[in-house]
Amino acid sequence: MPTKWKTVQCNSPMGGRIKKSLILTVVSLLMVIFFVLPVGADTVDQPDDIPTFTSISINQNLVEDGDAFVYGLYDLPYESVPGTAADEAYFFRLLEPGGTDIGDILPYTKYDSGYNLGITGFYFDAGSDFDWGTTYTIRIQQNPTVFSEPTYWDITIPASAYTSVTSQEDNQAELAGNLYTLGKLVATEYDVSFFVSTEGDEKLTDDGEGYFRGAIKNVQTMAPSLFLLQTIDIDTTSRTWTMTAFSDYANRFDNTWVGDAQDALGEETGMSGNMAMGFLVAGLCLGVIIFAAIKFRRTDVGYASSAYIIEFGVLMGWIPPSVFALIYMLFIMYIGYLLFYSRSSSMDHKLLSFLTFCWFCCTYICVIMEGSYYGGTNFNSTLLNQLSVYTYFSVGGIPIIVFNTDFFIGMMRLLLWDYSFFTGGFVIIRVLCILIFTPGVIWGIGQIVMYLWATIISLFKIPVTA
Repeated sequence: MPTKWKTVQCNSPMGGRIKKSLILTVVSLLMVIFFVLPVGADTVDQPDDIPTFTSISINQNLVEDGDAFVYGLYDLPYESVPGTAADEAYFFRLLEPGGTDIGDILPYTKYDSGYNLGITGFYFDAGSDFDWGTTYTIRIQQNPTVFSEPTYWDITIPASAYTSVTSQEDNQAELAGNLYTLGKLVATEYDVSFFVSTEGDEKLTDDGEGYFRGAIKNVQTMAPSLFLLQTIDIDTTSRTWTMTAFSDYANRFDNTWVGDAQDALGEETGMSGNMAMGFLVAGLCLGVIIFAAIKFRRTDVGYASSAYIIEFGVLMGWIPPSVFALIYMLFIMYIGYLLFYSRSSSMDHKLLSFLTFCWFCCTYICVIMEGSYYGGTNFNSTLLNQLSVYTYFSVGGIPIIVFNTDFFIGMMRLLLWDYSFFTGGFVIIRVLCILIFTPGVIWGIGQIVMYLWATIISLFKIPVTA
């Protein structure tokens, strides 16, 4: 018969004490090893020659207006590469004239563990402490934990390092050219290929992309022309509109006989001169609409004529900006209805067309009130970019269309009636628009989404045969 083994539990107090003593002994030994006994640290020898930081350049406005990028070629000369990587032994500091540190960065360790030749740079956004034109110092600092006698070397940035170009396009092109020159030196040093010619342009190879992405953070955004695959990010920053032009219009007739006359009219009617003239303009518009209805049996001619009369009143400073905007917004909604819904009650794609039309025209009102114009230096197209349904990537100059997720940001601004002319007491108009129109718009968009979703699902249905 096979032997049967039984498990016997020992409940002896002596056995428990022995077990606890053993555990305490092991823990004590571990504490002595890790916390009491000195642990030897690897030390790094001093370099074979004086470290340098050369070919220093400073570009601006690369990602946003007011940013700056300080970069160059460093050399930590070691014929025999130390066992400790350079990012543990050295770091680079950017110092103000008084010695204040405003930036630190580590070497990239892809080749020779970060020693010898390498490229690095300090990026400062628009809100940083970097002061354009200041004589900064780059300090190559040794880490005192790995050097027995740590030291440092200071390199003063020359005034010639600052670029003279100002536009984003020119700065990105100049940066790409400088990085190409520096990259060729590093590639030659380590016998690798960083660039390949593509239709006459020099683009980064896989090795080149790998190195530059590690050495310089966000390099593709700052120098996109170096990359075969380019990401095109349209600017969708929220735009804050002003009423600069309307402020000028309101004061157009100050200290003139026209201004004196309209002020006198205002005193007679118990209101400001501009408002009194505004009521005259409104009466003229009403008369034109009534005349068109009687003469032509239609009001659209009167509305179109009134639009020009209101514009005249605005330029004269007689129409308050919010009144002007509200009237035009109602005109726009009515025209949008005539264009998209007067002959059809369908709530399909026409809803998006109607919303886009209204949004575009109301944005144009904001442009007029600010005194900007499309394509001008003062016009910011970010709001229009938000309504762009598609953006694109560029692969070797070939555009690849992709969906623009910022489209939903533009739609949200539309649903919230986010326009500059709803200010002061006219905020109540915005609230009413949100309460009256927005729920219906959301419902209509929801119906469209549900229809599209059902259509997509139906495409993947597998027919079942008996």
